[in-house]
Amino acid sequence: MADEKKNTALFSALDEKITSLQKERAEFKDAARRLQEEKDSLVKEILKDMIGVLDAFERCSTVIEEKGWAACEEGRRVQSRYSNVEKTLRRKLNDKGVFEIALKVGDMVDDNLCSTCDTEPNSSMKDGTIIGIEKKGYMFKDIVLRPVEVVIVKN
Repeated sequence: MADEKKNTALFSALDEKITSLQKERAEFKDAARRLQEEKDSLVKEILKDMIGVLDAFERCSTVIEEKGWAACEEGRRVQSRYSNVEKTLRRKLNDKGVFEIALKVGDMVDDNLCSTCDTEPNSSMKDGTIIGIEKKGYMFKDIVLRPVEVVIVKN
């Protein structure tokens, strides 16, 4: 009888220890999940910032062209430098899994990849047809970092 009580107490203590370890394991898994979510969020924010830098390079190149500064040798050199840095940044982002969303004028809007910023009537086209791209969109692997901002037909 004493052995039975001893064994029952031992099993009870072991059961409590197992329950405690399972709880600690669950807490550890939850902490690891939260840490991964924070890391993923930080990575997305950094990538979005880099996309903003790409936008700035594109705007600079556009301004150089629009102002006619590329007509002179110094303007061409500046444009070439900007272009080289932009290409390097784009290549590095591509190497890390960041790609431009491949939508063009004439495609149908995809609400998973696009954000409609304006609509215009056009009776010769179907509703939802993209007629303008205001801002490029980007994906990181299978996550939309920034949707394509589009103008679509709405009759």
